[in-house]
Amino acid sequence: MTISRSRSGAPHKISPCRVSMILRKVRNDPRTTREELVNDLKVAGTTVNKKIIGNTLHHNGFKSCSAPKVPLLKKAHVQARLKFTNEHLNDSE
Repeated sequence: MTISRSRSGAPHKISPCRVSMILRKVRNDPRTTREELVNDLKVAGTTVNKKIIGNTLHHNGFKSCSAPKVPLLKKAHVQARLKFTNEHLNDSE
């Protein structure tokens, strides 16, 4: 018969409820920074540092990668700007 005993080592700093809160926030907004998550946990009453947040995300399958950069201007915007500049190229100030 196996007896459930407490494990050796320090207890987790973040409760399972707080972990699910972090994961939900990151899934909704992948650009959320660790600093923002630290501040959210501080408001919720748990004080941790960014390293613990990063470890928690890593243990739950999130990788520390940045979101892909999207071009700021679409082709239509570039064409509109070129058209405007060509029309006003010889305008005096």
